[in-house]
Amino acid sequence: MLLVTIVMLTVFGASATGCVDAESIARTRAANDFECDEDKVNVTNIGGTSFRADGCGQKGVYTCTASEGYSGTTTDYACVPEAKRAHGKKASESEK
Repeated sequence: MLLVTIVMLTVFGASATGCVDAESIARTRAANDFECDEDKVNVTNIGGTSFRADGCGQKGVYTCTASEGYSGTTTDYACVPEAKRAHGKKASESEK
């Protein structure tokens, strides 16, 4: 019983403190952009907080930036597609 309580506190504690990594945010963003279920999107770290995502016949590169969370102790991430991050520049052939 004690083990179950510890596991539940760990799981709920992590979600309550906003413990979300850049990869999961990149996957969610790509799933929304691709109009695809998250479980059908594959995400690969290509360096730092940049990720290549592909799913449902589409692919893209997302770069995530961290910002301090509301509590001052957690980190929130915002992930944007490379083409949008480049301020209107066309995506290279490798990003298409």
